[in-house]
Amino acid sequence: MNRWRLISFLFFLSWIPGCITLPQMGVEEHAAILNRFGSDCLNMEGGHVVSFTNQTSFISMDLDWISRSDGGFVGNVIDPLGRTVAEFTMQGSNFSFSSKMNSPLSLLGVNSIGYLTFDRQSSYVKTRELSCLLKGLVPENWLASARGSSLNWETRYRDRERKIVVTNASKDICGEVSPSGIMGWLVKSIHFCTNPSRGQISWGEQFRLEWRSLDEPGS
Repeated sequence: MNRWRLISFLFFLSWIPGCITLPQMGVEEHAAILNRFGSDCLNMEGGHVVSFTNQTSFISMDLDWISRSDGGFVGNVIDPLGRTVAEFTMQGSNFSFSSKMNSPLSLLGVNSIGYLTFDRQSSYVKTRELSCLLKGLVPENWLASARGSSLNWETRYRDRERKIVVTNASKDICGEVSPSGIMGWLVKSIHFCTNPSRGQISWGEQFRLEWRSLDEPGS
């Protein structure tokens, strides 16, 4: 099989729906899954200890954040005395950052499609979706095709640029995100796990973003 036939074959396979053996979910059970695990990711706020690790750097910070009704995400980095020492705003493909000190937060950014990046590597997570993950939730549109039961479910979501598989694993929601089309076969997937108290996003050994909630349970 020559190179172009191989590429065509992989492209064809990338469009074949994944084999889902779980049964169709009932309407009421699906609504319960959406209510428990899904959100529009807007009008949220929280406080977290956030750490970022890549092959050469490590960052740890206290972060207060809000997700606005227009989809913007605003974060304030707090020092041990409770003072704001850096702040950033992300909305769509726009990213702004200001700091009172030298900061490795320059590793964070947003690409032209609106995905959060780490040292220029795309996470395939939109900035407005980040607030959901920090709260132990996922965007409600990711759950549209959920199958199974409240104790064992899986969902597959796809848009123009990416494909996403989400499952419930013990008390966590876990999943993987990868590019759509043939690129999804050529790069490693981004993995995530989240629950209301902690979570992480990782891409092999390239980067890991972890967080732990500072909020009171249920807040």
